[in-house]
Amino acid sequence: MAWRRPRRCREAAVRRLGVLLTALGLAASAWSAGAGFSERRLPASTAGMALSAWMRPALLTPQRYRVIVLPGSGCRGWAPEAEAMFAGLAHAELWLLHKPLVRPWAGVSAADCPPAFVQRDRLVSWLADARAALAAIAADPRHQPIPPTLLVAFSEGADLLPHLADDVPALRGLVMIGAAGLDAGEVGELQSAALGELAAWRRVREAAASARADGDVLDGRSLGYWRDLLAWRSADLLLRSPVDLLSVWGSRDEAIPQTAFRRFTEQAALHRPESYCWRAVGGADHSLQSPRGDHLQEVWAGLEAWAREPGQRLCIAWQRP
Repeated sequence: MAWRRPRRCREAAVRRLGVLLTALGLAASAWSAGAGFSERRLPASTAGMALSAWMRPALLTPQRYRVIVLPGSGCRGWAPEAEAMFAGLAHAELWLLHKPLVRPWAGVSAADCPPAFVQRDRLVSWLADARAALAAIAADPRHQPIPPTLLVAFSEGADLLPHLADDVPALRGLVMIGAAGLDAGEVGELQSAALGELAAWRRVREAAASARADGDVLDGRSLGYWRDLLAWRSADLLLRSPVDLLSVWGSRDEAIPQTAFRRFTEQAALHRPESYCWRAVGGADHSLQSPRGDHLQEVWAGLEAWAREPGQRLCIAWQRP
C-alpha cells in the first residue's frame, strides 16, 4: 500500500494509501468490450446493488484454467489497454472485477471519485462484495465444471487475497502484483517514512482514532476507509495459507517502498519457503513497466507454463527455468 500526501508531495505520493489513483496503472477512464469480453452484473453484499465484472473466454483452446482479478483502489474502470494487457493469458477464462459504483466507461478522474463511492469504499464492504461476486461466478452454470483457478490481485486488492481463498473453488494459487503482502497500516507507515511524511501519516491515524464520523473525508478517503485500513490484518493469513503465493513487483516501484517487499519476503522465506515464490523485476515500476518493455506479460507467461500442468504447484512451475 502506498500513501498520498495531498499537498506538496501530491505528485510523488499519488498512490494507494490515501487516494491510490492509478493502482498498477490499470485504472483508466473507459473500457471497450473487445476480444470477446462481455459485462456480467454480479450481486454485491448489499441487497439491490451489483458490481460489474468483465468476462472473457480463453483466447486459445483448450481452456486450461480460470483467472479472477481483483483491482487496485480507486473508482475508475479497467483501461482501454486491458485487452492487450491480459492477452498473455491465452488459455485462461478471465474475470475482471470492479468495485460497486464503479462505472467502467464513465471516464471519471481517479482523483474525483463520486461521493457515493467514497462513502461506501471500505475494505470491509469490498470484502463482502467480492465474496458475493465470487459465489455468483462459482454458481454460474454456463461456466461449469470449475477449472483450476488463480486469484490475482493488483496493489490494494492483495489485502483481500487471504480472506477470499476459501471462497474460490478449485483454487490453485494466489498472485500479488505490486503489493507487499504486509498489513496495510504497516505499509502505510513505511511509505510515509520513505516520503518524509510521517507527520501527515500521524494526522491520519489521529483522525481515525477520534470520535469523528465515519463519513468524514480525509485525503480523498472516508474515515471509515482509514479505520478499516489501520485495523486490517492480512499478512499473518498470507503466511499461514496452504495455497501457493506468487509475488511480483518492480525494483523501481514508486508506490511501495522496497523495504516493504523485502520485509514480507524474509518472513515468507521462514514460514512458507516451499509455497512462496517471488520476483523483483529490475527497473520496473508499480505497473511492471520499464524501458525494456511490459513485464506483466512475463508474469502471464509463467502462469501459462503452470497451466500446461495445473496439477503441479504454482511455485514449482514458476521457479522452473
